[in-house]
Amino acid sequence: MIGAGLEIAALGMGHRRIAAMLGLAESSVRGWLRAFTGRAEDERRTSAGISPSFWSHSP
Repeated sequence: MIGAGLEIAALGMGHRRIAAMLGLAESSVRGWLRAFTGRAEDERRTSAGISPSFWSHSP
């Protein structure tokens, strides 16, 4: 379910429509998307050679 939700989100659909399509609570889908996007940003920064801890301390 989470994978399907993430794939649908990648197409540009929002959490409410994804939840309706999958028959799930909006809060659950919103939580998945937030968790994934937060981790994806850390991965992007790490792959760019910049530690995620650097970004959390910058002004």
